[in-house]
Amino acid sequence: MKLVACILFAGAIMCVASCGSRHITDKDVLVKDTDFEVVLEVEDSVVELPGTLHIKEWRMVNDKLLCFTSGNDLSFHIFDGENFEKTDSFGVIGNGPGEFVMPSLVRGKSLEEVIYDPAQRAIFKLDRNLNPIALETSGLWGTYNFPVSVRSGIIGFTDKRKKDKVWLIKNISTGETMDSLFFLQKDMKNSKVPVDFKVASNDKRFVVARQFADECIVGNINDDGKIESCRYYDGVGKQHIERPYYVDVDCGNKEFYLLSMKNVDFSDRNSPKGICEVEVYNYDGYPLRLMKLNFMPRKMLLDEKRNRLLFMSAMDDNVHIVRL
Repeated sequence: MKLVACILFAGAIMCVASCGSRHITDKDVLVKDTDFEVVLEVEDSVVELPGTLHIKEWRMVNDKLLCFTSGNDLSFHIFDGENFEKTDSFGVIGNGPGEFVMPSLVRGKSLEEVIYDPAQRAIFKLDRNLNPIALETSGLWGTYNFPVSVRSGIIGFTDKRKKDKVWLIKNISTGETMDSLFFLQKDMKNSKVPVDFKVASNDKRFVVARQFADECIVGNINDDGKIESCRYYDGVGKQHIERPYYVDVDCGNKEFYLLSMKNVDFSDRNSPKGICEVEVYNYDGYPLRLMKLNFMPRKMLLDEKRNRLLFMSAMDDNVHIVRL
C-alpha cells in the first residue's frame, strides 16, 4: 500500500507552520500507511533499575545511561550503559552550586548533551564523567513544558499559555524564536480530546505524534531551526480521550519509532489488556516494521550505537531491552 493524498485536515487537528506564513496544503496531508513489510513478536531481556517509575527523562550520554527523576527526589542518576549498574548521582532542588529547579536534558551547540534549567536561566555542560559545569546564561526566560532538542542549541516546547496549542522553536542561548507549529483543534468547543503530543528529533528531522489520535507529523528543519517542510499523516483510527495512541516517539538516523497503545484496552486502568506495539517508518512515511511487545511500557529510548530499544516499564522498576 502506498501513501495516498487525502482531504486537507481530514482529522481533528490542523497544523500550521509559522515560517513564512506557510500553511500545510492538501499535498502535505497523507493517509498513514500501516501495511508493514515485517511484523515481529519481539523477545526482550529485563533488568531492574530501582526508581524507574519516577524517571522523567533518560538519555544515552558518553556510553552511560543518564536518568532524571522528578518530584521530591529531583536528581540525576548515572548507570553503566552495558550492565545498568548505578555508578553515580548528582543534583538536588535549589539555586546553589550543583542544584536545579526545572532541569531538562537537551543538545547543546556542539552536539553535546547539556542540562537546561529555565527557572535559573542556566545552561550546564556535562564533562566526560557527566559532572555538570556551568556553561552560560540562557537568553530564555520563564518556565517551559517538556523542552525537546530540535537541533544543536535549539529546543522546541509546548506553550500552554495560549488558547491553542503552540509548539515553539527557540535558541536556548539567545532566546530568539526560530519557528513554531500551531495545533488548531477542529470544533474545539465540542471536543473533549486533548491536543497532546510527543516530539522527537534527530537534528535534521522531527516527528510529532498525537497521544489521543491516530496522527503524526514528519518535518525537516534547517541549521537555523526553521521548518523547511512537514507532512501530516492521518490514520484510520478514531480519536478518543480514554484511548491513547502514541505515548512516545524517537528518531533514528534513517527511521523513526512510534510507541503505540492503539490495541490496548484501558477500561480497567489498573490492569490494561492488549498488545503494545512499536511502529517503525522511514522519513518518507513508508512502514518498515511492526514490533509487538509482551510487556506494558511507558517510555522508549533508541540506542542506535548498540542497536537496541530500551523501554521503561509502566508497572514496575524494570527496563526491557529489545535488540534491533
